Amino acid sequence: MRVKNVRAGALYLLVVFVLLLAACGGGGGGGNQPISNSSINPLIKSVYPSPNSTGIPVNAAVTATFSSVMNAATINGTTFIVNGPGGQVPGSVNYDPSSRTATFTPTSLIYNTVYTTTLTSGIEDASGNPLSPPVSWSFTTAPQTFWALNFVNNTNYLVNATMIGEGQHCYIYLANGQTVSQSTVNAIIKEFDNYIYPGDTGAFGSEPNPGVDNDPKIYILLLDIQDGYSSNPGAGYIAGYFDPTNEYPSTQYRYSNVKEMFYMDTNPGLSKAPIDQFYDTLAHEFQHMIHWEQKVDQRHLTNSDGLPGDDTWIDEGFSQVARTFCGLDPSYWDVQTYESMPWHSLTNWTIDLQSYAVVYMWSQYMKDTFNYLPLNNQHTIFWTMLHNPYTGIDEVNNALSTIGSSKTFTDVFRDWSVAILSGNSVSWDNPPHPEWSYTSINTWPGNYSENGQSVLLPGLFSSSNENLSTLTPLDMWSMNFYRYTKSGIGNVVWTRSNSNETASFVNSTGWDLNYAMTSGAHYPYTDTGYLIDQNPSGNPESTGDSVAYTSIVGSTGSTGYLTPKQMLDMANSDPVLIRRYRKTGRPMPICVNSFFAHKEQELRAQGLRPVRWR
Repeated sequence: MRVKNVRAGALYLLVVFVLLLAACGGGGGGGNQPISNSSINPLIKSVYPSPNSTGIPVNAAVTATFSSVMNAATINGTTFIVNGPGGQVPGSVNYDPSSRTATFTPTSLIYNTVYTTTLTSGIEDASGNPLSPPVSWSFTTAPQTFWALNFVNNTNYLVNATMIGEGQHCYIYLANGQTVSQSTVNAIIKEFDNYIYPGDTGAFGSEPNPGVDNDPKIYILLLDIQDGYSSNPGAGYIAGYFDPTNEYPSTQYRYSNVKEMFYMDTNPGLSKAPIDQFYDTLAHEFQHMIHWEQKVDQRHLTNSDGLPGDDTWIDEGFSQVARTFCGLDPSYWDVQTYESMPWHSLTNWTIDLQSYAVVYMWSQYMKDTFNYLPLNNQHTIFWTMLHNPYTGIDEVNNALSTIGSSKTFTDVFRDWSVAILSGNSVSWDNPPHPEWSYTSINTWPGNYSENGQSVLLPGLFSSSNENLSTLTPLDMWSMNFYRYTKSGIGNVVWTRSNSNETASFVNSTGWDLNYAMTSGAHYPYTDTGYLIDQNPSGNPESTGDSVAYTSIVGSTGSTGYLTPKQMLDMANSDPVLIRRYRKTGRPMPICVNSFFAHKEQELRAQGLRPVRWR
């Protein structure tokens, strides 16, 4: 007997039909005897996944159980085939004669995808009878799910998502219910593969690779980050984040996705904000991932606040300058923010816009001054800092020594203060002092371009810091800038009130710089003089200096641990951010990396550690 037109959807009826034939076969009490395999074509008794089934795990094997003993040599990758959107799925095929079951084990399947299995007539039983006609059926894999964080109420929730793109270094997943054009997805893949990935890894070092999931590619999840923006649009939003708790085993931390991944916002991140801002955030967060790998996991270091990893001001400074290694312009928005409060401490992180601005100014200066040096095998100063077993100022001093510089952190701080005054419009050539200028950015008043958008800089000097006789006390590792004007010849006498403090003075005529002022000495100028007051130490001043005609930090924001919601509330009440939002219509990305440092600290306190594939 030959069974014709076998279809996957009728497998059950076919099995019943075969059983009935076996029960009724022949006289002589032979009703229970099976039909000879040599007289019929082999049949399929069962398959997994079943036809038209959904929700199949992506690590599932595909099986077919036959009614007859099969010729194992005929069951292989050309006769047992699984096809997906990209064509034939790679994998291995095995046959178990004891159970008469053929198994296809795929190398990988994709979530939420339709696959079609085909068993061809090339499959034969032990007697040489072919499977005829070929049998095909389809099934759909389960949707991918990711744990994400609701920042409004600080709870975890599951996101169903579908992979919509794959690059050399990344997978792109889109949360169900969100819409992003395929052209935008393709552009993100191109930007990450061609600019962000090589730019960040070249400047800072490697991310966890192959990482916690033993897969070198990074997951980029596009979703509407739950930060309250949708219900209450404002000047700030969480544009993206790297959550290091995904590096922990899910058996210990249930909300871990056990993947290297970024969460990137679609509203307003891709719907209202320009694409260069999205790329800037992606480069920024990728640096955090690299920084975590180099300073937290490999060396198990803690920073000056007792948190896992590097000092926040260094980590955020690297992320702020990462954009410039990835093909984006230097950040004149950060220069503008810095000029609104130039006395903000470099090292005293206070979770406000000025904190991000001042660490950007320092990092951009370090890139301009100490970038690729032959003594360090062409590694950047940032790579060198990340690849030593120190944090904070010690980390900087070790890196400077490693690249052969005679400078210390204190020396660099004072040189940097002069460079802020100079921008890239003043050169110190007699003798040459390139360390006293930027090469990439200016700080003087005017309109400057950042990725095609005009940014107006007010400059460092306003009426509030002109012709002052009492200077504001300085926070640790901070500086301030003062201007003195007089028609014709003027004179400045600076009197130090604190042994930690230093100062520099510039006579605008001829740009004559006195790098190290002497307390109580006279410094002449013609028409305009500029005084740079510096506190190159870790001790805040209690009183200010005096200037005869000659240092105070106001509140620099809240310190300590803030939730992302508190960070957003602070940002949305910041007058600098509000003015920028009104001028540009562009909501400002807010980084919440410091929140995750505290979150990871809680896991470490429980004795948990990341999973490593080394």
